Amino acid sequence: MKAMWGTFLLEVYRRQHARDVRDAIERVLGLESASSWSTGGVYVFWNPDTREPLYVGIAGDMPGRFAQHNGLRGCPASGCKRDQIAKYFAEECDWLGYSVIALSSLSQPSTRHSVTRSAWRIANSSSSTRRSPLKP
Repeated sequence: MKAMWGTFLLEVYRRQHARDVRDAIERVLGLESASSWSTGGVYVFWNPDTREPLYVGIAGDMPGRFAQHNGLRGCPASGCKRDQIAKYFAEECDWLGYSVIALSSLSQPSTRHSVTRSAWRIANSSSSTRRSPLKP
């Protein structure tokens, strides 16, 4: 079995640019990206001055999880870091580092997002490349 590595995304952003970062992640890892990267992976929030990791997480839907942590999408306070991130921007630093290790699409976790992504790709593929599941 061959191992398939992923790719590494690195960003430093200000609070007011969180939506732009989420949109960029969506373009690379989202439903309509047509990339060969999984929507999930490992992510790290870090202090850009010290490079100290502040939080490490795993997500199956990276754009959605980033949105939750930054208050762009709802989630229970106990299930995301939006309060800690808001406090960090208010009290510690104007910048926050964010890194993603996105996996190969061959390692895609089974999530609602990945099922939707697969359905979207099938529905939007040209009829000349679409194959019947019963025919080779």
